[in-house]
Amino acid sequence: MADSRTTVRVARRGLLHSSILLPLMGASGSASALPSGIRALGRSAASCDPLAEPLEAIRPKQHDYEAWPHLLTTPGGAVLCGYTARAQHLTVKGSTSVLVRSEDGGESWGQIAVRRNDAVGWGFEAMAVGGRGEIIAIHSLNSALQHDKPNKLRVEVSWDDGRTFQEKAEVDTGDVLVTLGDLTYVGNGTLLAPYHGDGWGVVRSQDDGKTWEVVGTSNGGKWPFEGRIITGRTPEQDHSDATDLLMVARNPEIGLLLTKSTDRGATWKKAESTGLGIMYEGLQVDGELIHMVLADRDTGEIFSTASTFARLWDDATDWDPPCLLTSLDPSGAPAEQGYPDLARVDEQTLLMAAYDGENPITDIRLWRYPG
Repeated sequence: MADSRTTVRVARRGLLHSSILLPLMGASGSASALPSGIRALGRSAASCDPLAEPLEAIRPKQHDYEAWPHLLTTPGGAVLCGYTARAQHLTVKGSTSVLVRSEDGGESWGQIAVRRNDAVGWGFEAMAVGGRGEIIAIHSLNSALQHDKPNKLRVEVSWDDGRTFQEKAEVDTGDVLVTLGDLTYVGNGTLLAPYHGDGWGVVRSQDDGKTWEVVGTSNGGKWPFEGRIITGRTPEQDHSDATDLLMVARNPEIGLLLTKSTDRGATWKKAESTGLGIMYEGLQVDGELIHMVLADRDTGEIFSTASTFARLWDDATDWDPPCLLTSLDPSGAPAEQGYPDLARVDEQTLLMAAYDGENPITDIRLWRYPG
């Protein structure tokens, strides 16, 4: 069975600290006013040529239920995959935060970091390349053993291209988090990780990850989830003047949305529909170029599309026509599929991870495709 989980980056509507993130609803306040996404393009969207090449699932397994993968290409060209492993979907006790590394484009993996304690639950949340070439990873700690209620975040750093990690900081979540979206270095020592839970906000560091704060609002209700921030620059490029940001976000009732910031994430403008429908997304950003995969958790189909920072800044719907990459086993839908993510393997190839299966057995599955 196949099960693809990628932490989708979704942003909730609301007030971020003293700055306003305006409601994500359309002008009419109705989800029905928005485009229906890929289905409007035809369910039989053209297949990618060639289709994604399946690889072996990540082994060895840490637990039966392995889900919510995050991929990252390191400065040295390796690929990291972080994910959460549990006995089953809602069993938090003894859950493990797993981080593995591949030097051959995802064909084999070596375990480099596992956070586990039988008395608590660990989960993998996000990672990014920092402004000095270091790799920063965030794990969640759930001492109360309640699903989606982590009470602390553990921040770790690697200075050897992701081979080893050392603890850098611990962050009290204030019991407002459910999960993070992704972590992005946005320049001037600032890292942002959007979260959703009791409201919406970001976990932010403004000193290259030495200290962190949870900035947001406690508004609850129907919010988008797990935002993913795009700078339009590669990590090694100068970010000193890169104050314009984009964020892709998923609202479970409206679909994927796009919002902008002109002040390095201090405030966000009213979100617009991407026209891609209610999908779970994963991103690989190569400077201006944005690759995205979209998982339909009802059917198990995964599509690919692409755009650029400049195109989306002008028009949130300006994406290339999606094409079908692969289809998962629909027996696990909708709970045990989705959450794809992407990383670059080489100049011509992308690696996709997703989780697939049927509770209590799921795997982190992998594919490669030209991009």
